[in-house]
Amino acid sequence: MSDYTRSPWAHQSSPIPNRPHVRIVTDSASDILPSHAQAIGAFVVPSWIAMDGAYLRDGIDISASQFYTRLPHLRTPPHTEPATPQEFYHVYQTAFRQGASAVVSIHVSSRLSKIVEHATIARNHLSPSAIDVIDSLQAGIGMWPAVIRAAQLARMGAPLPVIHETTISILARTRLYALVESLEQLRRNGRIGRARELIGTLLDAHPIITVEQGEVTPVETVRTRARGLARLRELVENAGELETLLICGASVESIGQLENVLAGTYRGIIQKTWLGPAIGSNTGPCVAVALVARQ
Repeated sequence: MSDYTRSPWAHQSSPIPNRPHVRIVTDSASDILPSHAQAIGAFVVPSWIAMDGAYLRDGIDISASQFYTRLPHLRTPPHTEPATPQEFYHVYQTAFRQGASAVVSIHVSSRLSKIVEHATIARNHLSPSAIDVIDSLQAGIGMWPAVIRAAQLARMGAPLPVIHETTISILARTRLYALVESLEQLRRNGRIGRARELIGTLLDAHPIITVEQGEVTPVETVRTRARGLARLRELVENAGELETLLICGASVESIGQLENVLAGTYRGIIQKTWLGPAIGSNTGPCVAVALVARQ
């Protein structure tokens, strides 16, 4: 059992008055909705979504539902641009102006994006302010459990070292699996990683991918979507006892289908969110599951 579960913050439910507090920052590739981020006191720095020449801020100028409605009608495939160092600098300054004593900034894998690099540049310009930039080596809902728990601890008044340790622990126990329609969008955007070996072998098949050591990595391919959903269930079952189970998709129907498949064997709470534009621009519509193994 880690130290944070024995700490006085483990069972608190509200911020501790007059205690120096930490603010959590993440990016929109975490698939945390802006309304959810506001409710838990976290900042989400939006990536830029390029769609037929227009640049839109993920979650601000375009929502997940708007993105997937427009996606089939685009002349060219969408792509993402990371938030700039200036945008991170502004968010960090805002956190400190609002009274933060420190910031924990948790971001999508540095092997998939320059977001960690840009956040680090902003941090260095604000030195000696206490800003802990964490490379999650994850993407999408693979980041979600760690960010949410970090925000909960921050609101309880936990200090930066406790939040850092907990974040790293959760990320180490998190696995992400996604069932995608095609690897073509990942290939176009240069996010293919070790899954490039599958290009050219998939005619009428659905790849299941994961993020391993920060890179997109193949798990296997299946011939039907139904088999793909069943395989996601098997991967969840094989993970053992779980602390968290989270799913996402590009539509209510796809999320519901995956939830129904998992609910047949998993008796815990299945948390749900949207597959956001930052991830969807790189994968196309897909469904994904993130699980955190219990310690």
